[in-house]
Amino acid sequence: MSSTPTATTDPPVADGSDGDNDDGSSVAGRIVALLVAVSLLVTSFVVGTVASLAVIVPLLFLGFGVTSTAVLVLGSIPQQLTFAGIGALYAHLRLDSLPIRKPNRRELRFVVGTTVVAVVLASALSYALTLIGIEPVESVIGEVAQADPSVLLVLAVLSIFLVAPAEELLFRGAIQGRLRTAYGPVAGIALASAIFASIHVFNFVGNSLAVVAATGVIFVTGSILGIAYERTGNLAVPILIHAAYNTTLFTISYVQLVGL
Repeated sequence: MSSTPTATTDPPVADGSDGDNDDGSSVAGRIVALLVAVSLLVTSFVVGTVASLAVIVPLLFLGFGVTSTAVLVLGSIPQQLTFAGIGALYAHLRLDSLPIRKPNRRELRFVVGTTVVAVVLASALSYALTLIGIEPVESVIGEVAQADPSVLLVLAVLSIFLVAPAEELLFRGAIQGRLRTAYGPVAGIALASAIFASIHVFNFVGNSLAVVAATGVIFVTGSILGIAYERTGNLAVPILIHAAYNTTLFTISYVQLVGL
């Protein structure tokens, strides 16, 4: 891409060990790294789900009129805080570093260009799927937005201040960072993106083929975020791209629903 700058710092390359006392180049080391990455996802998902239920269930039990919008928003906040907490804690305790700093001008231009590429590519892939007869899947967010389009604006704000930082801390910072030590950057990006895509399966409603196809689009988006992290060596870059990407899609969906 013409908007891709030369990285101003070295990518976050680890030395093959993050404190787990395994040889990252060995088969055993790779298995351990993959198990750790999957464990981070499962732990974050389970703990986050329990935390979300701990917020929502008492409100329902006490008879508060909790709408589907409130359930979606209130449920996502504890989940994302758990992602952020576990991702940051693991990176701090087990990885050599978690490179994050204020982006410079070149990195900001990279953010803009990459966001445009990600939005266009995701839209093109989604359209291509319809051309070969795969109907678009319904999402949990989409169903709620049909009844209350304003939830998209709330989610756009949450994406900027919570969702993007939290998911990047977990999936790029901790999970991709761990996988990189054993598999190298290319395979590390691919595996981390697959793990990132897998968690989004729960957002989709539809036939199996459509869900797999939609998850594939998420995998591509995750790969773009992973490449951005490796390319710049700055976790702030994929955080900004993720936030801009989500906000753009939520805004487009809102405009389509309200007919502005």
